Amino acid sequence: MLSLDRAHKYHLEHLNQFNAEVIAEFCKLAVQSLLAGDLSQNEKLYAKAASRLQSDTEIVNQSIEALVALFKLAARRNLSKLQDSLVLTQLSQTHVDIIAESYVEVHHVIERHVKEILPTPLSYRSLEWRLAAVIATRSLRGLMDPVLTLQFQLIDCNGYPRKVMLECSIDNLRKLRDVVEEALLMAKSRRVRKVTRMLT
Repeated sequence: MLSLDRAHKYHLEHLNQFNAEVIAEFCKLAVQSLLAGDLSQNEKLYAKAASRLQSDTEIVNQSIEALVALFKLAARRNLSKLQDSLVLTQLSQTHVDIIAESYVEVHHVIERHVKEILPTPLSYRSLEWRLAAVIATRSLRGLMDPVLTLQFQLIDCNGYPRKVMLECSIDNLRKLRDVVEEALLMAKSRRVRKVTRMLT
C-alpha cells in the first residue's frame, strides 16, 4: 500500500471529471514527463493537453503531476501492480483499472529510470585508520604535523563493497566530526524522518 501525500491524493480525484480515453492519455503524459524530467517541456505538454480538452491548465497539470508522483513512488517500492494502492482514493473503478494497466505496461522502464536518477545509497561496514606524522623538514626542525589516513569500507544497495580513502589533518578531522554530529542531530528531526519514509 502506497502512502501518497494529501495534495497528490486530492489532485488524483480531479481525474473523475475526465473520461476513460482522457485518463489513458494522462497516464501516457505522466510517463513521458517522468522519463523526460524537463519541467519546461512538461509545462508545454500540459498546456497542449488542457487546450485540446478545453480544460483548466492547472487541473491538468496537477492531475498529471499526481500520476507522476504515484508512478514514481510505486517504482521506488518495486510494485508491479497498483490496484491495491488506489483502493483508498475516490477514483472510480474504471479509472483505477486504466491507471493500474498503464503502470503495468511500463513499470520496468520507470523502475530502471528511478534507480538511475536516485543516488545510490551506501551503508557503512568498517573503518581502518593510520596515523603518520612529519617530525622535521630541511627548513623546519622540531615540526610535528600529524596526518590521519582513513579507509572506509562501504556497501552499495546491490551488496557490492566500495572503499573510500580519506587523508586529513587533525583540524580537518575535528571539522569532520562536527559535521557528522550535526548530520546525526538533523537525522533525528521530524522533517527528515518524514522525507526518509517517503523515499523508502
